[in-house]
Amino acid sequence: PWIRNNILKKDVQDQEIVDAFRQCKEAGLLTFGFNMLGIPYETEESMRKTVELNRQILPDTVFCSVFNPFPGTDLYDLVMDKGWMSDRKVNSYFEHTTVLDQPSVDAATVAHYHKFFRLMVRHPRVAAALRPLDKVKINGSASLYDQFDGVFGQSSRWRKEVIKMMPQATKDRIKQLLRW
Repeated sequence: PWIRNNILKKDVQDQEIVDAFRQCKEAGLLTFGFNMLGIPYETEESMRKTVELNRQILPDTVFCSVFNPFPGTDLYDLVMDKGWMSDRKVNSYFEHTTVLDQPSVDAATVAHYHKFFRLMVRHPRVAAALRPLDKVKINGSASLYDQFDGVFGQSSRWRKEVIKMMPQATKDRIKQLLRW
């Protein structure tokens, strides 16, 4: 909550978020958790707490982006004054790359948390099993996990077709196994 309240200048406590999501669920509303990592002064501990908060509220849809400062904003000025802007370029918030080189967390850690955010929220045991694969580099910069994700994680059309053909009992069993 420190980054949310002091850096982003929001006045929202974790319990207020928990209560709001509970009330939405009780009212039958679908919930959407929008998260951002790599904000100035972010640490690995603050990213871990963001994952934990999402595990507590369990939004119907979990989304995560990486912070990019916009010129003309207070956060852009802060980043420039601190000298934290790197020469890395990104095309969208959906990339794992951060443009910041801040002392509190390195770019590789931000990328790692961004890459595994949804899995850490929804399926922490699966994430724990797969995260080490991200450390094994293949072809220079790509990791073993990136290779698997390219085949399995991004093949949603194929996955949807296979799921359509599965008996309901199989779908239910898979859901049960993944929720551990």
